[in-house]
Amino acid sequence: MVIQYNIISWNVNGCNTPVKRIKCLDFLYRKGADIALIQETHLKAKDVYRLQNKYYKIISSSSSSNKTKGVLILVKRKLNITVELAGGDSDGRWCFASIILNDIKCSIVSVYAPNIFDPEFFACLKLKLLLLGNRQLIVGGDFNSVIDPKIDRTSSSGYSVSNSSSDNLNSFLSDLNLYDPWRLNHPKDNNFTFFSPRYKTFSRLDYIFISSGAIKFVLSHSHFLLGVIGIYMFLMIYMIKTEYVPFKI
Repeated sequence: MVIQYNIISWNVNGCNTPVKRIKCLDFLYRKGADIALIQETHLKAKDVYRLQNKYYKIISSSSSSNKTKGVLILVKRKLNITVELAGGDSDGRWCFASIILNDIKCSIVSVYAPNIFDPEFFACLKLKLLLLGNRQLIVGGDFNSVIDPKIDRTSSSGYSVSNSSSDNLNSFLSDLNLYDPWRLNHPKDNNFTFFSPRYKTFSRLDYIFISSGAIKFVLSHSHFLLGVIGIYMFLMIYMIKTEYVPFKI
């Protein structure tokens, strides 16, 4: 028997209004999202609970002191899931949940990296994730950095600081043994998630990374651009688990 999980990472660019929250949750449901890694909720800690309904619940979150940033992890209520540990930072930049999902032990992480280069951000996040132990990692979010400036951005001119950010991100991935499944299947393709009016360039800033041991479970990796709620990045990974059911007469 094959069990399929749809994992989504999405920068929603704010969920402060009831209409926006309803639209976001409805869209996740219609797309069949089982787990959603959400960034830029712009919700204070006391209001985070508002981004859930009869289909989805929050298992981890982190909020800023003001209505900026904010990350959380949503899961379908009907999932056979056990949350062993959850937490995050105090600034709405990242949160995690260590879970058991139908006997699969993993830690899922939602990240919203600073848009101004901070050399300490990924170093600190790496140390926190290493403390989670020997689990498969699924790390999704808006990383505000490209992995390869030559193919993940339409122009590299004027981006010396951003190139340093790329080096920082690549070190983070290497140290945690994380891979970009979309790039593994599209080694030379372009797929951008952000347009900068200032530089008039397109960049790929949004990713879902997975541990090397979980690559075999990835069925496909798709990108979607939302038009209904705004042009924001929407990524989906399909992960499968194969179970052998004894033949019964």
